[in-house]
Order: sequence, then C-alpha cells, then structure tokens
Amino acid sequence: MALSRSGRAAPRPQKGAEKAAKRKKTAARRGQLARIERYEGMMREAEALLAAKTRSEEETAALQGLRAALSAYYAGEEWKRDFADDEAGRLPKDLPRGVLSEDGLYELLERLEEAGLEGEVS
Repeated sequence: MALSRSGRAAPRPQKGAEKAAKRKKTAARRGQLARIERYEGMMREAEALLAAKTRSEEETAALQGLRAALSAYYAGEEWKRDFADDEAGRLPKDLPRGVLSEDGLYELLERLEEAGLEGEVS
C-alpha cells in the first residue's frame, strides 16, 4: 500500500473512472471513423453524379444536398480535427480518406460550384 507524505494511505486510482474514460475515447474514435466514412461516401456519390452527362431533377437536388453537407463539413471543426488525426497517423491505414486530402474535397466543391450548383466554398 502506498503512503502519502502525511503517512496516510494514498488514494487508489479509480479504475471505474479510467475504464469509463477509455470507453468514451473508444466511442469517440468509432464516431469519428463513421463520420469520415459517411463523408467519403458522400464525396464519391457527388463525384459520380457530377461526372454524369445528364442528371434528373432528383439527382440535381441530391447533388445540391451533397454539396451543402460536404461544404459544411469542410468548413467546420470536425474536418480539421479529422485531418489533424490523419496527419498524426491516428487513423487506420485502410480507412478510405479522399475526403481528408488537402485538395480533393476543395476541388470537388469548386467543380460543383462551376457546374452551377450554388454555394460558397470555404
């Protein structure tokens, strides 16, 4: 048993609190990976719709929604955090990460704007 400077028994680390913190961190990482995969899918879908020679009204509306969602992600703190974690090597190597490339998402948003899909690229 460890003693404090006063000679009393030092408090033991709270294992329950440590486990809870670890579970919270693991859940946050799973959420981050799911978010990156979701936006990666959106990016691929937008690229496919943009590459089509013709689009229905529904596809154009879907593309506008994808542009809005991707633009908000790119301009927000989550993208910056995801990008920093990728640069630091904290993300799995097999995770598709085109949405985290420095230029990939920005260039897609630019192409969407050039195609007449209104919206600001941040």
